[in-house]
Order: sequence, then structure tokens, then C-alpha cells
Amino acid sequence: MAVDHLLGNEPDNPDTGLVDPVAFVVSVALSIGVAVVLFGWVVPRAENRGPERAAVVALILSVLSFVPGIGFLWLGFPFVIAGAGIALGLVGLSGARRPLAILALVMAAVPILVGAGFYVTGVVNKLS
Repeated sequence: MAVDHLLGNEPDNPDTGLVDPVAFVVSVALSIGVAVVLFGWVVPRAENRGPERAAVVALILSVLSFVPGIGFLWLGFPFVIAGAGIALGLVGLSGARRPLAILALVMAAVPILVGAGFYVTGVVNKLS
């Protein structure tokens, strides 16, 4: 997010100042808020209810990070949702709903890999 919002990712733009610091602050605040809710409340509750429940909640979070999340990668919070899906998917691997946990892990990995690809592309474009 810092590369996109603060440095920019358009090589033909000669602007050397901060590109969009307000969007950066809003996206960081949104990501931190989502992380506090997910990792402070949702993940511990699902984990305490056992691996079967963790697998189901992991799949729900992974779908949320994947389906609408791909469109909002520039805000950063889909990475937090995907991270929670991965955390619960790993817990769910030890239960009876192992296929759901595996599906959740795969689906949560997609936004993270796509985001990493955009980040690398943005950095490369900025440096060239």
C-alpha cells in the first residue's frame, strides 16, 4: 500500500511528492480495524469451538477475501481477511472437515499472491 499510495506506481508520472497520503491513512486504519476484529474476536472464538468450526469460518473468510477482496486489494484489508482464513484453515486441517480447510487455504492464498504480484510490478515500474 505504501508504494501505491505514497510513491505511486505510474512510471510516466514525474511527480516526486506523496501521491495520496489520505488514502494510505484510511486504508491502514481500515486494515488495522479489520485485523483487531478478526484476530481479537473471530479467530479465537472459532478456534476454541474446534477444528470443524474453524474450517467453516476459514472458508467463509477466504471467500470474502477472494470474491469481493480482489476488487479492493488496493485498500489492503483483503490481506488481513485472507490471513485470518489461513490461520483458521491451518487449525481446521486437524478436523473432520479437512477438505474445507484445504479449500480455504487455497482460496486465501490467491489474493495474497495477486497482491504480491501487483506490489512487485509496482516496485519494478517505480524503479525503472
